[in-house]
Formats: sequence, C-alpha cells, structure tokens
Amino acid sequence: MKNTLHKLLKDKTGATVVEYGLLLTVFATFVLFGVRALASGSGSLWSQVSDKSAAAMSQH
Repeated sequence: MKNTLHKLLKDKTGATVVEYGLLLTVFATFVLFGVRALASGSGSLWSQVSDKSAAAMSQH
C-alpha cells in the first residue's frame, strides 16, 4: 500500500493534464471577453450605418 501511494505521488502526468486544462480555461475566457467586446462595438457601428443610410435615403 505504501509503495502504491509513493508511486502515485511521484507520477506527474496528471499534473500536465491539469495544467493544460487551466490554460485552456484561461484562453477560452479571454476569447469570450474578446468576442463580447467585439460584438458590443460592432452593434453600435451597424446602428450608426443604419441611421446614416436612413438619413441619406430620406433626403432624396
């Protein structure tokens, strides 16, 4: 039993999987916030385009 526990404590392969999981979580979080910021800016841009297009069409 003691030998098995010692082997489990020395095994580092699980730590690598956990590290990759944490990196993936951080990366996904940054992507999510980036997409939300881009969507917010894009929404206001298309709103301005719509307003200017409507104004231009009403003048003719």
